[in-house]
Amino acid sequence: MKVFVNATAAKCGGAETILRSFVSWVGSFDTQNEYIVFSGVRLVGLPSNVKCYYFPTGGFFTLFFSLFLSYILAKFFSARVLVSFSNVNSVFGFGISRLTYFHQFKIFSDSSIRMKILRWILLHQTQVVYVCQSEFVATHLRRLIGSVSRIGVSWPGLYLSGEANTSYWNDERFNAIVGDAKYIGICPVADVGAAHKGFDDLYRNAAALKDFGFVVLVTADASGYQDNDVFKFIGRQKFGDLCALYERVGFLFYPSKLETVGLPIIEGLYFKLKLCLRDCEYSRSLEAEHGLQSVFSYWPVSRGSIDFEFDKPFAQDVGNVFLPNWGSMIALYTECSR
Repeated sequence: MKVFVNATAAKCGGAETILRSFVSWVGSFDTQNEYIVFSGVRLVGLPSNVKCYYFPTGGFFTLFFSLFLSYILAKFFSARVLVSFSNVNSVFGFGISRLTYFHQFKIFSDSSIRMKILRWILLHQTQVVYVCQSEFVATHLRRLIGSVSRIGVSWPGLYLSGEANTSYWNDERFNAIVGDAKYIGICPVADVGAAHKGFDDLYRNAAALKDFGFVVLVTADASGYQDNDVFKFIGRQKFGDLCALYERVGFLFYPSKLETVGLPIIEGLYFKLKLCLRDCEYSRSLEAEHGLQSVFSYWPVSRGSIDFEFDKPFAQDVGNVFLPNWGSMIALYTECSR
């Protein structure tokens, strides 16, 4: 069976990581199906059952591609299933099964025109099968669109693309930034200017963190902020470089207010970093769904909570949080295409 995958908006960050996880999984465990992927990032070293076309989209054209062009291309390639990683799917469903991998939590509450349009589309795509990353997101989606659509859950797990790249972050370059800091943390937020990422709340804690002896590397451009004694803006990192940094630091700060998953949290778990997160709905649900109660510490950053983190042992048993569950999504569209 041929499956057409619309991932033209997956160009960086979590969207790219999830796409790579999916492609890697189907190449190893779903060899009976053939995948045609229109991707926003160049994919190399593909498995034999996956053919990729580099076709990045953005803004309005992403929506236009998802609603109209994806169906035309899926039919051109004689696909029986159309999978969209762009939160909405084609308006056409003649002779094809449609499945949307939903991962945009802002749709539920954001009042921007873009999110209002996406909400309206979701409410009118009741024949589409939806797959969410967690039961937490699926519950919110059911509240929005009701029980008329089939909604499943497929956890993306952790995807590590290659080894940590230590050629850039060598001792000399790393030490030139962190100096003689007592504690070194990382804040893997790609856009510190995005309000829902909550970076400003962390930045305002600079004085308290300085008292503890912290330096925090921020993997973003400064975007209106500036380096100080604590926060060092090092720009976006290639994943291999980011992994090299994870191996060198001891703490991960993730102040985001709104996420479907928060993949950097899972990456921090893998590299055995001590985690300090915002206390909010998505982080608590991630904690509960994967049994991570002994691992997370929460905002606000206070002397008590940070001191507790220093002596807190890392929990070695984090269950199956690193393992993807793409099989449940494959089963859904295999059933619907019969």
